[in-house]
Amino acid sequence: LQHLADGLTENLSQDLRFREQQTLGEFWQVSARRRRKGQVKTIEEAHRNHNASLALTGRLERVDGRLRLGLVLHDTAARDILRETRIEDTFNNLVSFQSAPLEAMLGFLEFQLSEETLRALQSRWTTVVPSFVSYLRGLGLAAYADDAATLEASADLLVLAIDADEVNTRARCALGEVAGRLVEEGGLRDWGERGLVALATITDSSDAGARAAEASILSALGEVEAAIRSLEAAAAGAPADAEIQVQLAKAYDAAGRPLDAEAAFQRAINLRPGYWEGHHGLGMHHHLAGQYVEAANAFRAAIACAPLYYGNYTNLGVVYYLLDRHDAAQQMFERSFELKPDDNWVAVANLGTMYFDQARFDQAAEMYERAVQLLSLIHISEPT
Repeated sequence: LQHLADGLTENLSQDLRFREQQTLGEFWQVSARRRRKGQVKTIEEAHRNHNASLALTGRLERVDGRLRLGLVLHDTAARDILRETRIEDTFNNLVSFQSAPLEAMLGFLEFQLSEETLRALQSRWTTVVPSFVSYLRGLGLAAYADDAATLEASADLLVLAIDADEVNTRARCALGEVAGRLVEEGGLRDWGERGLVALATITDSSDAGARAAEASILSALGEVEAAIRSLEAAAAGAPADAEIQVQLAKAYDAAGRPLDAEAAFQRAINLRPGYWEGHHGLGMHHHLAGQYVEAANAFRAAIACAPLYYGNYTNLGVVYYLLDRHDAAQQMFERSFELKPDDNWVAVANLGTMYFDQARFDQAAEMYERAVQLLSLIHISEPT
């Protein structure tokens, strides 16, 4: 059941993006990319690393031939359970799990979707149980895949979902995303063409998910400008989707279009004003351009959004160091290490550099040795 459970998580996350777009900054969810990279493993991490006020947990189990999904809404700061419910149905009617978890979550939040948003969601649902099951399994398998063989197994399941229901839009979009990863991470360029063919029937529509998936394939194939055009079309189809704006900003940066990238990051920030990731992206954009004052401002804004997340203190420390504000840089590295002492090798290494510059060589050596030890113990999935 684990792949089904992971697939339901991904599916609900996609649904909540529609709710996020409808509220225009009043509600946002942590990027699914962060969850997939293992950066939100616990309720505590959701609060500490993302300043999320709410967390939804779930448990899927098979009971007497039926599937039972328990959902619990938590207050992340107080660690209290706010609301909980249980959804149950037969495996033969699993398509009910397309709408039921979303309806439960909306009930928890006392929120109603607009008729337009609801129609957009319903147009992406399938009524064919085998298609939905294969889609969920493929989606769940891809969520935490870290090798080409697992990604191919996911893609095969998504192909089965499409074969069972040719108008399963979500399965086609998911296959496009997985195909892009197979090209990017596995070097399997033939999957790029297969993914584009699967998307061809829906990229002519206003489906933003299809255009974003198309962009991921084109980007992996090295067709940067074509990928940007697809992302621009996706942004036009879903102008309130902050995730698409972040992807577009990164694509503009990769294409050497800094002004467009900055504008896209600003749009993402406006759509998620309380989420640090947009400010972080803008800070990295300015940092790489050598605009250290602007980068410092962006990282300070990111810290204000999530004051317990260690990473942005490290980023701000690096920028302060480049601005020759060494005392301030040291304070940031120390704060980062204080917040995350167990595997924060970047802050430790930078503290070593600070001590070296101050001719505190014994302490510098101690920090560098500790950084090497930490680095040998952890697997780094993404730079800070």
